[in-house]
Amino acid sequence: MNTSSQTDYIVVCPNCGKRNLIRNQVGAGKPICAACWTYLGEQPAQARQAHTAPQEREKPSASDEAMSQGKNSSSSLRTFLILIVGIVVVYLIYKNSEPTKDKPVLPTPQPPAIVEAPPSYPKQALPLNGEIRKSTNREAVAPLEIKTQQGPYTLVKLVDHFSKTQVLSVFLHPASKVKLDIPLGSYELRYALGNEWYGYEHLFGADTAYFKAEQIFNFKADGNQINGYSVTLYPVSHGNLRTASIRAEDF
Repeated sequence: MNTSSQTDYIVVCPNCGKRNLIRNQVGAGKPICAACWTYLGEQPAQARQAHTAPQEREKPSASDEAMSQGKNSSSSLRTFLILIVGIVVVYLIYKNSEPTKDKPVLPTPQPPAIVEAPPSYPKQALPLNGEIRKSTNREAVAPLEIKTQQGPYTLVKLVDHFSKTQVLSVFLHPASKVKLDIPLGSYELRYALGNEWYGYEHLFGADTAYFKAEQIFNFKADGNQINGYSVTLYPVSHGNLRTASIRAEDF
């Protein structure tokens, strides 16, 4: 049985300064540097350091210490900022979760009310019920009866169907009936409704409602007889007069 003794030690290369671990075995060749392949030769005993002995740690340089301190400072600053942000978030969540009953409720601002300016034209006295204003001198022979319901005042106007010129107008009070004679011809019946009278130019002011009968009224003589009409300006059973709303300029 063969036995061999072994001692590990460190040899510093005299050429490049690399520290080489040498395993001293019986029969081993001459050691060379692992970095520059320089023959290490015989080393004095004090140069041989047992590999098993505890090695001294290299002392960090000044730049390494500064870098380490910088990293520690940056980490501390980041931790501090995260802590501040966390405190702010917790505060905001707490404020938003507070009961609203303890907070004063401010009234919702309301838009300013729109006040309509009064008309620049004055209000006038109402015409008499059945007051007629004629626009023709032709002989009036055909009978016409007009009825109104309780509510607004009414101004009825007859317009020649062909020439579109006004023939006459008649003013009616609420729930009234008037009878009149008109010239023979074909007419459109238009009427306006309202409560406040401002004269024949402005009628019932901005609140005037305008309407027109859809049928044409033909007043004509048939031998010795002259046909006429009875018009009711409100809904009745079995009524056959249809009306439609119109614009003020079409009245």
